[in-house]
Parts: sequence; structure tokens; C-alpha cells
Amino acid sequence: MEEAEGRALLDELKVHATQEKYRYTHEYRVGDVIVWDNAQLLHAAPLPDFDEARTLWRVTVKESP
Repeated sequence: MEEAEGRALLDELKVHATQEKYRYTHEYRVGDVIVWDNAQLLHAAPLPDFDEARTLWRVTVKESP
């Protein structure tokens, strides 16, 4: 695939994947736990309010041999 054709395809896929109907926006409350699988979705988060504490933990699951 030529570069221009590849870029056009990526642009088309981005427009499709970021449609409102595919979005989930969480309204955080104290005690919430949010889990997602980065391999199965596109993730984008707004920048946090740096005046409020927030704890982030990352867990990576390793496949067994």
C-alpha cells in the first residue's frame, strides 16, 4: 500500500473509531475503580486536576508459557 493510501485509510479508521456512539466518559466519584484493556480499545483521558489527589495503578497480565 502506498503511503498516501495508508494515511487515508488511517484517517478513515480514526474518524470511524472516535464516533460519539463508541465513547464512554466516566464521571469520577470517591472510591471509583476503572479498569480497561488497552489492547482492546482506544484510551484517551482528560488531563487531571493537579490540585486533587489521584492514584493510578497499572497491572500487566503475563501469559503463562
